[in-house]
Amino acid sequence: MQKYNILNFKTDVTEFLEFLKVTQGRAVVVVDDSHRYLGVATKGDFLKYVMIKKKLPKMLGDFVNRGAFTVSENELRNGNVLFDFELGPVPVLNDLGEVVELLDHDIKSLQINKPERG
Repeated sequence: MQKYNILNFKTDVTEFLEFLKVTQGRAVVVVDDSHRYLGVATKGDFLKYVMIKKKLPKMLGDFVNRGAFTVSENELRNGNVLFDFELGPVPVLNDLGEVVELLDHDIKSLQINKPERG
């Protein structure tokens, strides 16, 4: 089973880049201090920030992509969702907006590492 990390938006950029190195460039799911979903961050998001701002970001929250696709637990349970996994795993959110699991292209739950609560 592949492992996908969930990182806090305050995570230092060097930790994010190290994660990309270890995982061969996989997307990171970004959450706030209450573990609510904020978006995803990829190498492309990082590079776009650098090119536009002409400086390096300090933390993950500086360049998180807030428009990524998600699905709620209720939608998943009711079968009301069509999946497109070309861009990576799909976060499943509970009613509080917290990531409870990630689904891959085979609709399998992926192992995730959740950050410690701040």
